[in-house]
Amino acid sequence: MQASRRSPVVILALCIAMCVLAGPSHGLAADGEIEIRAVDHDTGQPVAVRMHLKDQSGKPVQPPKVPFWKDHFVFDGRITLSLPPGNYTFEMERGPEYRLRTGYFTIQRGAADTKQVEMQRFADMKQEGWWSG
Repeated sequence: MQASRRSPVVILALCIAMCVLAGPSHGLAADGEIEIRAVDHDTGQPVAVRMHLKDQSGKPVQPPKVPFWKDHFVFDGRITLSLPPGNYTFEMERGPEYRLRTGYFTIQRGAADTKQVEMQRFADMKQEGWWSG
């Protein structure tokens, strides 16, 4: 019997098809994304906050390209985080006039999710006649 011979173009096309079907095995595909929105409870408007984010082992998470110091970072009301799969806890604060908010979320492999956190003001110092000095 004679062995079948395939042209190099057919072999190359088969290799490309196999690579595409196999998909990526490393890199960002293993991560998931979450968009976090911090809004004022009364107005619904975005507000800047400080966030303490910890992974499931309790270690602080430092997202790239955001101001970070020791165990927290800040953002202006909306941030998208690309994180490895797992469970995360957070504390969010916005100065002495707002209540501390705590919560958690889970990142699934390749998922994209959103979470809105309402920051509730319990004192309006300016309304009460106080001015920062």
